[in-house]
Amino acid sequence: MALLVFVFFSLSLADKSSASGPRIFLPETEWDFGYIPQGSSVSHIFWIKNTGDDTLQILKVRSGCTCTYAPLNKDILAPQESTYLEAIFNSRNYEGLKNMTIAIFSTDTSTISDVYFSVNVENEIPLVQINPHQIKFDSSEIGENPQRKAVITNKSNTVLHIAIAEEPEEIVDYKLVHKDLSPKEEAELIFSIAPKGSPGSFQTNLTLDFFEGSPGQGEKKLRYTLPISGTIVSK
Repeated sequence: MALLVFVFFSLSLADKSSASGPRIFLPETEWDFGYIPQGSSVSHIFWIKNTGDDTLQILKVRSGCTCTYAPLNKDILAPQESTYLEAIFNSRNYEGLKNMTIAIFSTDTSTISDVYFSVNVENEIPLVQINPHQIKFDSSEIGENPQRKAVITNKSNTVLHIAIAEEPEEIVDYKLVHKDLSPKEEAELIFSIAPKGSPGSFQTNLTLDFFEGSPGQGEKKLRYTLPISGTIVSK
């Protein structure tokens, strides 16, 4: 929720600085997934706005490697219109820290429009243990309410506070039981498919931050993105 507020606030600020011709504006250009498990896919939305007074055309979106897919929702934007691209990273055959760039080419030649993200591909991570590493829903019929659970264990010697950095798409509901973990204590994440889900496969994720102390006062020690996938079928 906080991320969406930031995005729309940034887009509203852009309205006040319109320029002649097409002008591309990216309220956010960097994202850190933190740790992710091997053999999984994670994604993040980057918003794009035309703050100029002429039509903006996005000519091409180019990722740095075949591990990254960046579909664009719309490629022609009227003045003050917005769209987004989804940066999707597949960690198959990757291990360790990776920094990736997605280049956006448009009819606004006055600026370089790149977005960046980083991932750290590891199954064993410091401070906490998360089991399972990713959430998978088998084929579920519309109207069913299947649940899946992940258990977070504090492996450190200090109290850790869990904060939500980015929520999954609306197709998945979740509940975090306990946000403060003493050493060796466990917390449960409970997931279910939302009633509004429509038929088809889905891939989303939940990003968690772990702090020593409360967010805003304590120090962030770890970020982890938990992949969530499944298929919804008609009755």
